[in-house]
Amino acid sequence: MQIPDIGWPMPLPTHVLWPTLPPTLANDILCSVQKSHKKLYRTAVEVMAPRMGLRVPTLLETPKTERHATWAQILRRPEMEVLSFNLLTTWLIETQRPMLCAWLDSLGIEHGENGCADLFPPEPPAEKLRAAVDTLLGQFNHLLVCIYLRAFNQIDETRWGALDEILRIEPRLQPQGIAATV
Repeated sequence: MQIPDIGWPMPLPTHVLWPTLPPTLANDILCSVQKSHKKLYRTAVEVMAPRMGLRVPTLLETPKTERHATWAQILRRPEMEVLSFNLLTTWLIETQRPMLCAWLDSLGIEHGENGCADLFPPEPPAEKLRAAVDTLLGQFNHLLVCIYLRAFNQIDETRWGALDEILRIEPRLQPQGIAATV
């Protein structure tokens, strides 16, 4: 099957991050979403139950750490990209606001307290993006920066080719190599 040309570069996906996440971080992400966004978590339960061969009530009786470990394995699948993106961005907004704000500030993008912007400029020059990435990597955990920048570049208004290239080549943003350091 050939992927149609949709007119913008396809950003690096978030679903490939799940198998690289330390189990405790994956569990923390999913517990945070359960606590802060019950509707999204319920959607995840309804999506996961049939994939696990369970009914929803049975799934909810499963201990969270066991349930979430299985979810992390399922979320690695390409067809789970939308749910992966939503879970990760919800967690980022709830728990990583200083990093989100630092990124937007370094690019001169206006945003709210929660680190979310309503408007995005055209793609900044690659040098400015590189400097902003270096700033984040100097202040925050590299795996968390990797997660955030992948999610950020999936926003329809961004999908910046230069950022995607940085994510592809920057050794400090390769999830396989940095997950072990968390």
